[in-house]
This record gives sequence, C-alpha cells and structure tokens, in this order.
Amino acid sequence: MHVIPKPFGTICRKPLKARWVLVTSRNQNWRSFCSNPVEITIWSRNESVAFVQKRTGLNDETAADALAKTLGDLTLAIEQAAAYIETSKITIPAYLKLYNNRRPELWQHESGPHGHKQTVATTFGLSLDEIEKKAPLGVLFLNLCAVAAPEGIPVTLITACGNVPEIEGNELLDDLAFNKAAGVFGTYSLVRFEGGTCSLHRLVQSVACDRMGEKKTTLYRDVMVKTVSELFPDEGYRNPACWPECEPLTPHAETLAEATADDSDAWQELARFLNSVGSYHHGRAAYAEAETMFCRALAIREKQLDPNHPEVAASLNNLALLFDNQGKNSEAEPLYRRALAIDEKALGKEHPGLAIDLNNLAGLFYLQGKFAEAEPLYRRALAIDEKALGKEHPGLAIDLNNLAGLFYLQGKFAEAEPLYRRALAIDEKSLGKDHPQTKIHRNNLNGLIKKMNNQNNQ
Repeated sequence: MHVIPKPFGTICRKPLKARWVLVTSRNQNWRSFCSNPVEITIWSRNESVAFVQKRTGLNDETAADALAKTLGDLTLAIEQAAAYIETSKITIPAYLKLYNNRRPELWQHESGPHGHKQTVATTFGLSLDEIEKKAPLGVLFLNLCAVAAPEGIPVTLITACGNVPEIEGNELLDDLAFNKAAGVFGTYSLVRFEGGTCSLHRLVQSVACDRMGEKKTTLYRDVMVKTVSELFPDEGYRNPACWPECEPLTPHAETLAEATADDSDAWQELARFLNSVGSYHHGRAAYAEAETMFCRALAIREKQLDPNHPEVAASLNNLALLFDNQGKNSEAEPLYRRALAIDEKALGKEHPGLAIDLNNLAGLFYLQGKFAEAEPLYRRALAIDEKALGKEHPGLAIDLNNLAGLFYLQGKFAEAEPLYRRALAIDEKSLGKDHPQTKIHRNNLNGLIKKMNNQNNQ
C-alpha cells in the first residue's frame, strides 16, 4: 500500500469567501502596507465621563469630568484609574489628589485591564526605551516637549534649544538627525507632527518627566525658559504685527511660567518673557491675563534684584500702564512715581529712559485734566530726549506731539502749532510720509489747523 504524503498546509478547492483582518498598531507608518489606515484617537469627553461613572459606579459627573481632563481622555489611563478607584473603594477626588501628589508611586500600584501588565507607565516607558536605542536625539527632543504645553509645540522652538549649551543639543539643528528622530516617533506614536508643530499626550509628558527625575526636568525647563525668552517678541503692546509670532508661543510660555520657581536658575529670562507675554495680552486688551504676568515679573525682580534696579522700574511701568489704560488712576500713579524715582537714581537725570517715565506720568495727569502737573513733566522729557537723542530722532517727535496735545486740549493753539509742525517734519524725514507715526502726527496737525480756521471764521 502506498501512502501519499500530505502537502504542507491545506488545499482548499472551493473559492474562499472574502475575509477582513483588523490589525492594530501604535506605528503610524502603515501606508506602505495599507492604502487607507484609520487613526484611532482618544475618547470624547462625554465618552470618558460616561465610562468613569459606569466603571466606578460613582455618579459624580463633575469629578469624572475632572479625572478625564487630567488623564487627557486616554482610554488605557481612564480604565486604569477607574479600576484603582473601584478596587480601593475611594472617591474620584481622592484619586485625583493621589495622582497629583504621588503619581509615580500610584502608577506602580495600578494594573492594566484585567490585571494586564501594560499600564500607561509601562507602555510609554517601553517605547521610550526603544527610542533611546534607535535615535538618542529623539529622547532629547521628547524631554524638551515634556516641559511645554502638550499641543501645538512649534518645532522651531524645540530646535532653537540646540543653541543652549547646557543640554548639548546642537544635533537638534541637524536636519538629517532631526528627521531620523521624527521617523522613530512615528513608529511608536508618541509625537504627532503637523504643519510645523508637534503634539503629544500629556501622560507621555508625565512619563518622560518621571524618567528624567526632578533635577533633570528642571534643567530642561530652564533651557526652554531661556529659549522662549529669546524668541518671544517684546513689543506686543504697541505692535500688532508681531502677534502672529506671539500666539503659538504663548501657551508654552504660560505652561513654563506656571511650573518654574521664582528662584530658578533662569529667573532673569523668566521675568523677561513674563513681561513680553504680558505686553502681548495688554495689546489685545486681555487685561486680567496681562496683570497676572506683570505682577509675577515684578515679584521676581523685587525678590532677586535691588529694589532700586532699573528692571524693577520697567516692571512697575508695565503694570502702571496697564492700570492707566483701564482708568485705574489711583493704582497707576504710585507705580509711575516709584519707577521714576528708581530710574532717576539709577540712570541719572538726563538718561533717555527717564524721559519714558516722565511721559508716562505726565500722560496720566493729562487724562485726568491735571494740566499744570503734566506740563513740566512733558517739558523735562522733551529736554532730555533732545539732548540724548538729537533734534531729528522720531522719539523726540513723540515728545513734541505730547506737549502739543496738552496745549491743544487747553485751547493754546498758537503754542501747539509749532510743536505739531516740528514733530511732523522729524517724522517725514526719519520715518517717511507713510509711517503710522507720521500719519498720526499729520492728523493731529490737520485737526489743529481745522480748529483754528473754524475759530477764525466765527
């Protein structure tokens, strides 16, 4: 009897019905295998809240929402937290307190679904281990991202940190090295790149910070503070053209400010960008946000510097101007006076910086109708700038316009006219006929001439 050997595998003589195979992966780079991969994102907030309530048996919707927000609506993290709450028989607020104060220890005691070992910390930690092996630069990049706000981080902000020697990050400026790191991130789905920005889940940030430890996290945060300080425009109050530069940096500046101590090694840069962010908010009439930034900058400088330091005066002026623009005269005046006294002592009585203080205080009196108090301050500012800046400087044109405006408001048209004309002549020569300042001063002169003509015709 001859035995016919069976072939390896099986042979199906009937045509197979269509089969669908569902493959899930954290690797984002699937287009070479699948023409239309579907990205599975985080839960919606309503889905997260509903799951927490059902999984824990607790109907505290407000607390469930707070938990979902803290965990960024990440499915695995929410299941992990809900399981701990149920097992430990604690409330959701009690869990949040543990999470905020003792997160690394808490994660060690938690388990994944059905007792699985793949918790949030384990999953992301293993991915970070692989990234460190394949692209060490990727860990450097991730550590910097971990101390910023999680969404919309400008890639240029991260690469600019390559100029800061503390982290030896010059490779961040190398396009090939950076692209290699970005590719590895795609493989492990830790960072998303889109339109010149990158984003990562806040729990990835938490894992990265836990791995770094407090000392190293502080180092990376200080590096980012210094970089933001260099990149953030400082003219947001007066120049709306810089707002598109300010906008993408603002959430990261505010995140860094919240986490950075006033006595950090980067306190000077912190105070500087707090003033810059405050000026941006001030320019956009976001007064409450501006006040928070200005007050914090002032507090840092008063703590770290001599009380009579010019940088303290600069912060006082910023805060006073903010109050001034809101009509809070009683709050603005003492700050202006203190700034003037500091600069007069620190800079000398003929420094152009003092002219700014004089104009600010005079402007406050001007708006209150205290013309007799405003005039000597305006005249003194004009004299300082004329000597320090020269007779054709656009800053001098502002002084001339201020004093002319004071005379105009009092009906002293004959005294106002030569000042307006001189200011306009300086602007046209130094700035050009189409400059915004030139146009403002031209309008002021034209308004005066019209007023004088109407008065003569009566």
